[in-house]
Amino acid sequence: MLLLAAVVSAAVSTVFNWYSETAGRQVGSFEYVRKAENLIENGRLQDAIRYLEKAHSSSPENEVIAAQLANTYSLYSDRLARSDKYETAIGSLKRACDVRPCSKTAQALAIMYSKRAISRARGDPAGTKADLENARQAASSSAIASRNLSVSLFNDAVAESKAGKDGIAIVLLKESSLTYKDASFLELLGDIYYKNADFEKARFYFGRALAMSSENAPLKRKFRKVVKEVSLAKTEESRDFAHFELRYDKDLAVDASSVKEILDRCYLDVGGDLKYFPDSKTVVFLYSPSDFRRIFALSPAARAFYDGSIRIPLSEKALTGKQLTSHIYHEYTHAVVYARTGSNCPVWLNEGIAVWEEHKKDPAISYIFARLVDKDNISLAFLHMPFDQGDEKEVRARYLVAYSAVKYIIATSGLAGLNVILSRIKEGLHVINAIEDEFLISEKEFERRWKNYAVRTYLAGR
Repeated sequence: MLLLAAVVSAAVSTVFNWYSETAGRQVGSFEYVRKAENLIENGRLQDAIRYLEKAHSSSPENEVIAAQLANTYSLYSDRLARSDKYETAIGSLKRACDVRPCSKTAQALAIMYSKRAISRARGDPAGTKADLENARQAASSSAIASRNLSVSLFNDAVAESKAGKDGIAIVLLKESSLTYKDASFLELLGDIYYKNADFEKARFYFGRALAMSSENAPLKRKFRKVVKEVSLAKTEESRDFAHFELRYDKDLAVDASSVKEILDRCYLDVGGDLKYFPDSKTVVFLYSPSDFRRIFALSPAARAFYDGSIRIPLSEKALTGKQLTSHIYHEYTHAVVYARTGSNCPVWLNEGIAVWEEHKKDPAISYIFARLVDKDNISLAFLHMPFDQGDEKEVRARYLVAYSAVKYIIATSGLAGLNVILSRIKEGLHVINAIEDEFLISEKEFERRWKNYAVRTYLAGR
């Protein structure tokens, strides 16, 4: 009995000592955690990390502490990245992966590599390539991380393309398609190549996207259209100018020197008005009317359009120059506004500026306005309707009403005011908020004053 009592007593003592040591360790760990949480609330992430590292060191088996430490590493890395301190940010995320290896930390590290790749894209192509390879490697352990990295690359590519950085966008999209297969990624690659008039590559990527999404009707139309353009390109002449590239069928009677004069004048006029001169060249296509209808399947009323390139059907009448000049000024304005606002400009304002540039020296615009526009049409609600729907008179009226809104902005606030509005739109402000900020009046009051101006200027004698 004495021996048994001694054994029991020794066992109880051992269990008590183990419990005391473990409990003491846990109490110390959670005290570190409590201090860290207070520091996080006050934005002191580096100090919080030090306490959480102590807690994790004291209780390495505790999953809750490990998760909190990994999450704080991630928070700190985001802060560093906002200051372009990518090297330290990546180091912080590597520690997060060591503490808690999982899809969440792998994804965060992979995406951070991709963000640094974008920051290096212009001056360090080798560094960009290495970062994208590291991003793919970091995400490779998790299907979820790989897919989310691919989506992040796609979203960044969209943003870069909207900002006019198509070269970077192409690199990101090709990388995203290596990480995860998705038809929309390949389709956007085709869109960018098409916008830059590289029809062979556009056809290739549209074709690959179509193989993955064979029932996609809009994609089918894109593919058929680019196939026609590839065929037409075989008989094209190409002239390279300082700010434009001119392409046209060899059989068209085009005076390239005269077209160059119009383009150069337009470049200076529109760029000077809008205080913006695009970095890249704008491609201008001249088509026969039959080729224009065959390729684009537009209504007979369609005069010309801009879709990344300027596309104009060149009839015998257009060869005289006046109509061609009108088309070039209108469509090139779209190119400048698109680049000037990062493609954020609403259709009505974009069209209004284009009509203003096209007709700013044409007194006939007042007569046309009075003939086509009713007083009740002069409203923002009318402008928010689609510009390609309705009968021909209604469509033309919508362009003219948009013109009158732009004319009122310029008459009241000058071109400087219009450019401030465009700059604010590029920053992400809604057009109405940008106008309200410029005029310091409400949307309703702006609409009232603009309508009074338009009626007084164009409809007073009717």
